[in-house]
Amino acid sequence: MSSQSYVCKAIFEAPRSAERRHGLTYLLRGQDPLDVEGLWNRLYYHTNRYGRRGAVIHAISGADLALWDLRGKALGKPVYELMGDGRRASIRAYASYLFGASPQETGQLARQAVDLGLTQ
Repeated sequence: MSSQSYVCKAIFEAPRSAERRHGLTYLLRGQDPLDVEGLWNRLYYHTNRYGRRGAVIHAISGADLALWDLRGKALGKPVYELMGDGRRASIRAYASYLFGASPQETGQLARQAVDLGLTQ
């Protein structure tokens, strides 16, 4: 599930209406943008009246991604390094196909995947 962009925009722009009922922009303004973990906790705590699923979490995730990117740029480091350098030298690829219109077409798709070196 993903939220419409105008819904997330409304969550950012919502005015403060009560304690722990704020728009994300209000909560982010004036804060240290490099304190990504602290800001995530702040956003999560102060939006609990909106619920813990759906559009609010999607909007918080958008802010979180942007903040990690900003932190990486400010420190001159890639985000994966900031998050613990969890790189891999390689990753196993897999095939994810829908069935063909016939058993023969499905078999052809499977052969093409094998020819590409993909495995189950």
